[in-house]
Amino acid sequence: MTRRLLSLVCVCAAFAAPAAAQSARTVMLGQPVADSLTARDPQRRSSHAPYQVWQFAGRRGQRIAIDLTSSDFDAYLLLRDPDGYLVGTDDDSGDELNARLRAILGREGTYRIVATAVGDSARGQYTLAVGGWETPAAPAPGQVAAIAAGETKDGVLEPGDEQGGDGPYQDRW
Repeated sequence: MTRRLLSLVCVCAAFAAPAAAQSARTVMLGQPVADSLTARDPQRRSSHAPYQVWQFAGRRGQRIAIDLTSSDFDAYLLLRDPDGYLVGTDDDSGDELNARLRAILGREGTYRIVATAVGDSARGQYTLAVGGWETPAAPAPGQVAAIAAGETKDGVLEPGDEQGGDGPYQDRW
């Protein structure tokens, strides 16, 4: 029985070695990377679309904007925290069919960015970029800011903002 178990462990280790030998893709703040989705990439279980995983070293409270752009396919992004929990997803928040995901990181660690597509037949070149983003000018907690009819202003609802009677954060315009 021990010999069979040892043989099974050796066989499993032999199959795991190539995966461990693969180099991790890393993207750095302010340094876009280019790659392409191909038929050789793994496929997502839900949509069967090819994907590639990129690592990003993040800090607690860091504000990031992730852009996945492609003229070959409809870009789709997923962001996972250091424990693998889903932080956010995006399909078309960038221009055209490109993805843009903004997030405030909850902790320090290695985050995983999944670059993928909408649809299982999507293949082609893409660019992935991670940048910072400034907090939009919003009213201070408890204060009211002016906005004109037809004007657009951005804001961020986050800890430190005023909270409404039912609990959610709010900005007053």
